[in-house]
Amino acid sequence: MNLNGLSLIAGRAAGGGKKSFICTTAGSGNVLPPAYFCATTEDIDSAVAAAGEAFHIFSRIPGMRRAELLRNLAMNLSRQSQTIVARAKAETALSEVRLHGELSRATNQLQIFAHQLEEGSWLQARIDTSDPGRKPNPKPDVRSLMRPLGPVAIFGAGNFPLAFSVAGGDTASALAAGCPVIAKAHSDHPGTDELVGQILCRTLADVGLPGGVFSVLFDDSHDIGRQLVQHRGIRAVAFTGSRQGGMAIAQVAAERSEPIPVFAQMSSINPVFLLPGAMSRSGASIAAALAHAMNLSTGQFCTKPGVVFVPDGADGSLFTAALLERAAAIAPAPMFSSATAARYRQQIAERLSAMGMARLNYNPESPTATSTWVSPVILQTDAEHFLHQAALEDEIFGPALLLVTYRGIGQLVSIAENLSGQLAASVYGTPEDLSQNIDLLGLLEQRAGRLVFNGTPTRVEVCNAMVHGGPFPATNLDRHTAVGSAAIFRFVRPMAYQDAPQAQLPDELKDENPLGILRLVNGAITSATVQSR
Repeated sequence: MNLNGLSLIAGRAAGGGKKSFICTTAGSGNVLPPAYFCATTEDIDSAVAAAGEAFHIFSRIPGMRRAELLRNLAMNLSRQSQTIVARAKAETALSEVRLHGELSRATNQLQIFAHQLEEGSWLQARIDTSDPGRKPNPKPDVRSLMRPLGPVAIFGAGNFPLAFSVAGGDTASALAAGCPVIAKAHSDHPGTDELVGQILCRTLADVGLPGGVFSVLFDDSHDIGRQLVQHRGIRAVAFTGSRQGGMAIAQVAAERSEPIPVFAQMSSINPVFLLPGAMSRSGASIAAALAHAMNLSTGQFCTKPGVVFVPDGADGSLFTAALLERAAAIAPAPMFSSATAARYRQQIAERLSAMGMARLNYNPESPTATSTWVSPVILQTDAEHFLHQAALEDEIFGPALLLVTYRGIGQLVSIAENLSGQLAASVYGTPEDLSQNIDLLGLLEQRAGRLVFNGTPTRVEVCNAMVHGGPFPATNLDRHTAVGSAAIFRFVRPMAYQDAPQAQLPDELKDENPLGILRLVNGAITSATVQSR
């Protein structure tokens, strides 16, 4: 597999103007060839036009055909895993173990969507047959199901080069829905994105589907992304990244003459609430788990625990000592880029200027480290200062953890009442702790998309029931998830057919049910043939 440094438009390496950028190895800063030529306005037009043409075919093929695409893509990505992981490691400094796990996560998601397409219930097919003799007015025949929106723009995530980029969960769910995808590659790992893009294009050709179903565009600025969102042929957008980036894209989409939905996964501090009983019984083991979670991939997880609420007193002090001991054993490590590392240091400095803030550890930077290398930081304040300084709830992207000491459950309840939206919230508690704090748990249900009991928020299982979303600012639309089979519903809309001839109905709604899927027929779930009244 050769890297060309060119965008992939409808299955072919093409496009690119005079402007180009280079990628460097994370950690050392060495140049990684090739140079990548930035896409142009003409390239966007070509990609969107091809996607629009492909949509007429791709949206109408049976779910089995799209399942075949997803299964073959999963297989082809796995076959090229060594090549993909080697390039991703060089570009991101993530470990091989992490990257192989991330690729497995991506292929697992593809398999989940393939099964969902074969099973068919996601279509939510509903049939209410006619009743011409109903009085005083005849009842029409009404049938509905989910239909794809159209071409979708996907923004690759910097911190997930495989699971949330060119062929990650957003692309997988859009393709499953029947939506062509135009991916905006991330400039921190363009080689990885090109390799994955080549595999996806070849898989489309292998299964006989139009090349316009997928394109990937390269650029190291915001220009191409903004133009892509503004293009009238784009019908939805998916984004994973910062709050600033997500809200900027959402604003561009909202200002179109015909606004489109943006599904943005943004910032989250994923708070962890340590209740007194759990502290007394398991403080040391909880400290070990949190030290590990805060430093996974140098703290570059969107579900990294960012704030931990610790009871004031002897048990809390023992927990803090255990956490500091664990953190002291963590060596400096590189972040994705020097800009990311610089922002991390800036955020630490900003926190330390806040009232009531202290830094508890002082891990030295490695004497041989480049500007991308950082160390874990443990900060501490109390509940009163946290409640009255909104900036303390901002995410720090990197291996930092803020400990907030509280006195009494009343303070915890006040914090939960004022907490902004989160992807996840964790509660460590004994059965007695949990039964005595129902109000706290109820508040956290309103503030988070996922409530974790006695575990860290980084444990995101790719499965049908998973919810990776949450109230603002964790996302801009809290009715959806970006992980799990329900992610497909971001890219579909309900469509009804009234008194339609059988020949004009989709197979999923025809009387004979040729696909054999479950449907809601006159209020009953069945796969049987419809007997019209």
